Amino acid sequence: MLGMSLRHFGTLRTMVDEWIDSGFDGEGREQPLDRRLTDECSDEYEYVEGTARPRRKSPTRSVVEECLERYPLRTDLLEHGGFQVVLELPQEDLDLGEKPHMLEMYAVNLFLGFYGSPWIFRLMRCAKCRTYQLVNAPRKSYVRGWHCAGCSKTAAATRSVSKARATLLESKLQACAAAWAKDKPRHANRVVWVLEQANKQLGWRSHIKRGFITRNLTEIQKRAERLVKAKV
Repeated sequence: MLGMSLRHFGTLRTMVDEWIDSGFDGEGREQPLDRRLTDECSDEYEYVEGTARPRRKSPTRSVVEECLERYPLRTDLLEHGGFQVVLELPQEDLDLGEKPHMLEMYAVNLFLGFYGSPWIFRLMRCAKCRTYQLVNAPRKSYVRGWHCAGCSKTAAATRSVSKARATLLESKLQACAAAWAKDKPRHANRVVWVLEQANKQLGWRSHIKRGFITRNLTEIQKRAERLVKAKV
């Protein structure tokens, strides 16, 4: 029985993941209110696992529609309010137990319950750890997909470090370019002289070595040339 539960929940997860993925655009931006089970092929694009591809008819929609054609729907009145819509499965099919076809039916029944609930636009999946969470008021858009609280802190820290490194690199390149654009002493080695001048400007915490200049020489020379032209 446990094996059957795991398998049909695996199918349900596939359906729910497709529903969530449909809210991503071609640039990887997640927009929960744009989720939909596409009816026909179109010129639109969807974002699936980092890749933009033409939007196609939803496999989940195809499976659900096939089940709806085969089995009638039953609407149950819930004791504490609301309705529950399920497939009316005949006993002879229920007797199939763990047959793949019935596992799919169980998954469709669970998906119908989810699809008819107020959770459809509030169920979020973390873009990093892939865990699910109900969010009371999701934002209209998430640039890099929604992240859970734990992963948001990690992602924010990573972005902060990346931004700090980019800022430091920019300041080093600018210091080198400014020194390169100046007239060096007649007999001085330009790279050594630029290194000394740049380090005076950067301060000891951001000191560079000669290898930094040789690795970034082309970029430094381009920037120096722009500085010289700007003075003319």
